[in-house]
Amino acid sequence: MRQPTTDDTLSREVLATGGRETIQPGESATIPRERSTDDVAATNAVLDRTADRTATWQSLPFTAYPSVQRYAASLDDLVEAERGRRLAILEEFCRFVDRSPDLMVEELYDPVARKYRRRGFYMERVRAFADLVGGPEYTRLFRGNVIRSFFIANGYRLIPERPSWME
Repeated sequence: MRQPTTDDTLSREVLATGGRETIQPGESATIPRERSTDDVAATNAVLDRTADRTATWQSLPFTAYPSVQRYAASLDDLVEAERGRRLAILEEFCRFVDRSPDLMVEELYDPVARKYRRRGFYMERVRAFADLVGGPEYTRLFRGNVIRSFFIANGYRLIPERPSWME
């Protein structure tokens, strides 16, 4: 049986900075009471795997990742040229954030805590990636929507960016 965590000053791993951060003595770290020490250990294990896979993700062919295969399957109704274009945009985004497609999906959502972990990080990166292109607004929105549809095809959602004319 799992015991709830009662110490609010435990060391924790912080995803927002992309690295690890230890809470110093005297600082307070809020850990939800319903999460057990096993849950915290499971989250930390995901972070450790994340660090190991970040540097070596380009060793596999891009289409070999299961998350890319799920996304490609969702594009079956498109012509081959359009599928290739969208997969190329996704690969460019992966290089932009220096993460594998599978790692991006894994980082986005914490199934143990049942909440999004890095949604803000990816929303910001998608916006920055789309802005690299320049040109008309619809081009930038299209590039961002390709990345959002990748996450949707893998079961998670990023909040869509609203075009300026809708604000």
